[in-house]
Amino acid sequence: MKRFLIPCALLLLAVPAARAHPCFEGSYAAPLPCPGLAVYEFGPATFIGAGLWYGCVKVIIGGRLVSEGQYALRMLSDTEGMVGIREGYQIATAVGTVDLKARTVDYLGTLYKRTGP
Repeated sequence: MKRFLIPCALLLLAVPAARAHPCFEGSYAAPLPCPGLAVYEFGPATFIGAGLWYGCVKVIIGGRLVSEGQYALRMLSDTEGMVGIREGYQIATAVGTVDLKARTVDYLGTLYKRTGP
């Protein structure tokens, strides 16, 4: 039993801390009816396990920071997942879909496209 536990413990210690999903972190924007953009900025996250990541999000409307909150990204495959965003008064979580290949987030009936690299 000790022969098994020692290598397992060493492997756990050797694993580096995970950051945000490398293909998800960044800004996603959609045009507003008035001049400007609605932007969700997904910041660095922590990998929890089983395809689940937790991180912080900022909401910018027309160039103004209007809200901050947390997000949970659940990857269902290599390229598709779901994102739950809790912002504002932290009362409820709204859920959207993520397509890393298309670089889009469909959230609250709006398609947000990745800006930048």
